[in-house]
Amino acid sequence: MSSITIRNLDPAIKERLRVRAAQHGHSMEAEARHIMQTALTPPGNPPSRNLYDRDRQTPCSGSWPATAAAIGESRGSRAVMSSWKVP
Repeated sequence: MSSITIRNLDPAIKERLRVRAAQHGHSMEAEARHIMQTALTPPGNPPSRNLYDRDRQTPCSGSWPATAAAIGESRGSRAVMSSWKVP
């Protein structure tokens, strides 16, 4: 993997990057990487994601409740985890 250093970055730009990263729950590095991938990927080619980003955005599979509705129902009925089936 390559790395770069950006010199003479305007402090206001750095602050905007910090705020944007916080809003998306990313580090500043991950947010800058996402911005560059989005800006530099030709139309029609989806940007590749690193494993960390891919795993955070991929819904889990299996028999655990996977939707917000199922989780809300489980919490509302005070169900305990032992009643859920684990593969």
